[in-house]
Amino acid sequence: PVIIPFSTLLLIFNYSINELNLDKNHFLYLVLKYLFIITAGYPTGVKTATLLNNENSDINALKRLAFITSISSPLVVINCVGRLTFKSAYFGVIMFLSQILSAKIAVDLSIKNSNGAISFPKKEDLQTAIKENAIAILISATTTLFFYTITKTTVDILLSSALNRPLLIGSIFGLIETNYGIKYFSLIISPLSISLANFILAFGGAPIILQTVIYCKQLKMRTAEVLKIKLLQSAICFILTYFFTVIFFQIAL
Repeated sequence: PVIIPFSTLLLIFNYSINELNLDKNHFLYLVLKYLFIITAGYPTGVKTATLLNNENSDINALKRLAFITSISSPLVVINCVGRLTFKSAYFGVIMFLSQILSAKIAVDLSIKNSNGAISFPKKEDLQTAIKENAIAILISATTTLFFYTITKTTVDILLSSALNRPLLIGSIFGLIETNYGIKYFSLIISPLSISLANFILAFGGAPIILQTVIYCKQLKMRTAEVLKIKLLQSAICFILTYFFTVIFFQIAL
């Protein structure tokens, strides 16, 4: 379920809604927009933003959407990372809320606000859009598995003392493949380890970043610009997560 994004369902809505904007169907537009932002998951959320790029779309609105959706799926953060890895869904909720807030802040600081609406593809283009989205999902799963295998093999062969340096190993290999690196942070459950884990999650690791850069080029964005926004988002996410987890630990204790 983690790699089947809401973005594909969003495209299918085009069968019943030819063009959705702020002037028509305002409430439905907002509902779909925020559902998409919350549930899309990277990198296919970014990919979907590029699929909505047509002659009626505002480019800044698409750029903002691309980075606001450039966060982990709630299913990954709350269930897999929070409940299963850190043994608490509360940590997952804190991490997910921090990712949403950091994405919004980073976008507001980096990309000019736009009142333009997001126009959906024409019905005759819908099949192609869904096909491209499905391909993006397969590429994401394949590249993630590839980088996971590389990182696991490297640690197993070369770093037999990895358990003695969990935060360092988690940070290094989390930037290569997020899923593998995250497990090392759970060996020390503290505000710092949870915040570092969320920094890695917000940034995304090599498979996510590579795809994000490629997709954003379709929105005429340079690689340096993409990396700058992602690093800003991750840094803000680290600060917010640390602040919220410190408060949580104080209350819990």
